[in-house]
Amino acid sequence: MVPLVTHYGVSSVAFPSYAPTWNLTPPLLIRDTSNNTLMGSTNPIVYVQALAAQALREDLPGIMVRQVLRVVAKKESADQVEKNLGTGGAVATAIFNYATERADLRSWLTLPNDAQIYRNTLAKGEYDLKLTNGLASDSVSIKIVPGKKTLLRVISTGGTMHTNVIVL
Repeated sequence: MVPLVTHYGVSSVAFPSYAPTWNLTPPLLIRDTSNNTLMGSTNPIVYVQALAAQALREDLPGIMVRQVLRVVAKKESADQVEKNLGTGGAVATAIFNYATERADLRSWLTLPNDAQIYRNTLAKGEYDLKLTNGLASDSVSIKIVPGKKTLLRVISTGGTMHTNVIVL
């Protein structure tokens, strides 16, 4: 929160921000069942955190205007409450306004840090794979069908890994 000094007094304004350090997601290591042959690891193709920061930079002027207008509207309503209910109502309104002032962070918080990809050509057959990224691990069986593409979709959330195989 940032204090905003106006001729109405001091009010607090909340602006969204992102941490200056990035949370780098470790690559997904893909091994076969012998656990000796490293098939490869994923590489980032997009950093969603960077997109979020860029979107915030672009939206910040509008956000700042809306937040300042909110502060002015809240102050005006507090003045009306004070006029109608006295000093106690004004103090209660000021406390409520301070307690409810929060930056809107909903738009990017539910998205992943990044998206990664690994591409390989495998001979037809069935493969039992072990997947690990240092935070979670899983085993999955895939079947490579001639003339078709097989996608292995992996989502890691905390210590849990979710996988599904898609044959196109």
